[in-house]
Amino acid sequence: MIEKMNKRTAITMIMTTTIITNSVRVSA
Repeated sequence: MIEKMNKRTAITMIMTTTIITNSVRVSA
């Protein structure tokens, strides 16, 4: 799936996931 996605889209997904993970850690 990642290979079919654009590099920019893949980077956005990774950044979003990282931000969400950090938010969860801070909340927890």
